[in-house]
Amino acid sequence: MNYDSKRLERYQLVTINVPAGSTVRQWYFPDQPDLRDAIIQHISAYHADLVSLSPQNLTVISSADLCNAYMVLNIGEKEDIKIPLNNFIVLGEPISSPIYNVNGYIPLADLHIHWSKSYIQFAAPYAATQFQIMFGVFYKN
Repeated sequence: MNYDSKRLERYQLVTINVPAGSTVRQWYFPDQPDLRDAIIQHISAYHADLVSLSPQNLTVISSADLCNAYMVLNIGEKEDIKIPLNNFIVLGEPISSPIYNVNGYIPLADLHIHWSKSYIQFAAPYAATQFQIMFGVFYKN
């Protein structure tokens, strides 16, 4: 993995709760007051093989479910970026699993993201049990 030379300024853990038995395919991000006017530098995604439980003591999304999901980011009042979630995984063993992004963090060019209009979209059915989709957002003000 390549490391970025930018200094970490701020970090926010962001979670989306997916309740058990849900068949909804789009899950919007909850409002993120600390990130409303923030300049986003990087986003990282986590799955259950990396972090088994969220801070709310809920199971984190499986790597299989994560590979069937896309992040849609609203930038400038339009859905500007649609990218597979596995592109945001930068931790792990890329040799044993092809789902990791081995090139390091995706450079987001200091974007202003409208979080409440951004969402995760599943392309295929996912686990019937409750889980959380968990992200690390690196930002500056």
